[in-house]
Amino acid sequence: MRGFLKFLLWVLGIVAVLFLVAYFVFFRIWTIPEGDPLMAASLEPTMSPGDVVFVWRRGTPDRGDLVRCTDPESPEKFIVGRAIAHEGETIAFNQEVVSLDGQRNPSPYGCTPATRTMKNPLSGEDEQLTCSIEDLGGKKYEALRTLQPTMPEKPPRVPPGRIYVISDNRHFHLDSRNYGPVDAATCRPIYFRLWGKEGFGDSKKRFSCLCSSAPDEGPPGWSAAVVILAAALVGRRRSQGASPAPRS
Repeated sequence: MRGFLKFLLWVLGIVAVLFLVAYFVFFRIWTIPEGDPLMAASLEPTMSPGDVVFVWRRGTPDRGDLVRCTDPESPEKFIVGRAIAHEGETIAFNQEVVSLDGQRNPSPYGCTPATRTMKNPLSGEDEQLTCSIEDLGGKKYEALRTLQPTMPEKPPRVPPGRIYVISDNRHFHLDSRNYGPVDAATCRPIYFRLWGKEGFGDSKKRFSCLCSSAPDEGPPGWSAAVVILAAALVGRRRSQGASPAPRS
């Protein structure tokens, strides 16, 4: 029994050292700020204020990655969204459905449940939104849209050195439709959530992979170390030679 405890402590010590090395080299831990109702709504259904996440220190985001970028209007703050268009590409919205260079972003199937009721952060009234699962850059995630008709938006072209970031909540959004394309150099991927606002006891958000946020996607909590290691390897490869892709 004593030998087993020594072995267990030895393993835990190695894991702790590896975690500290990964923390200082590859990622930083960040808590998504609270207090902004529009930002809170824009993060749904993937994340929420109070979530504790890993933000990558190096590399540039791929298409479909969740990212944290410097707020172009307040450099001391951050914005959070999904990198969807790179420099030179044209993005358009029709019924809050995204098209890139005239090609519609596929939504292979719907969510369960198919609709969500959310409070409008501006009016305080409840609104019904429809949910579908998109597949972009090999990443599947849920996106929310309004059930009401909307006017098509003029398609902007992303300028050099910028990326276009959109909220997974396409209706109550806080993204490049509000503040324009953002400087790609300030954006870092968010791959993993340690836990949500309720803490370690929230099993639905604890140790969840954000590289694919669709239901039944991503690893269970016990494989968190595997996700961290895999993310570290991916980030190391990106920082060594990957070409650039495209509120606290």
